[in-house]
Amino acid sequence: ERGARRYDSELLNKDAEVPRIDAQDAELDTLLRCQVPLIIANSNLLGDAPQLWNFEYLEKHMSDVDNFFVLKAPASSKGRFGYYDMSEKKNPCNYPVTKSNERLEMRFPEFRQTAQKLRQEKRTSGKAGGSLYLQSALLHRAEEEDCPPKPVGSFGVRCAVQVATDIRKFQWKWLRQKMAGRHVQTCQLFCGQEGDFSPC
Repeated sequence: ERGARRYDSELLNKDAEVPRIDAQDAELDTLLRCQVPLIIANSNLLGDAPQLWNFEYLEKHMSDVDNFFVLKAPASSKGRFGYYDMSEKKNPCNYPVTKSNERLEMRFPEFRQTAQKLRQEKRTSGKAGGSLYLQSALLHRAEEEDCPPKPVGSFGVRCAVQVATDIRKFQWKWLRQKMAGRHVQTCQLFCGQEGDFSPC
């Protein structure tokens, strides 16, 4: 149906927080079959990544990646990133969209330094100077393919090798079992600034 929601709005909390569900919850399997955003708690899905991955670690192990796409929201957005697809084809209701985000390309060290600079400016002047949000697909598979997602470009082969090693240790088998045998379509990295509201 044109313009239909991709998930049941009743599955979201009224305050628009993403639902958090325990890995042992009987409802988890059903929710994973829906297209609803959720946080799975106590799953150990990400292995050691939550303890390892911080800005310092990612900068050390991803500084050899050529570029990431980074969204920059203006100060007037108050740390909120509007969500819209960058291609003009994917507006099913043909709504007029005023694009407020600027799309930049940066290496990870530049992203981190710029984010720190913006945060420092906000602390010293009390005024926000804009916000940054990095979102990048690391693994991906085409919808018609029935296989695990593959590295995007040279990720994990010629660059970001340690991060790719961490990802291989994710509990993929457990997740696929919970998703009724389906493979994950994409594995993305999201990095933002504390207090901002991401588009996802």
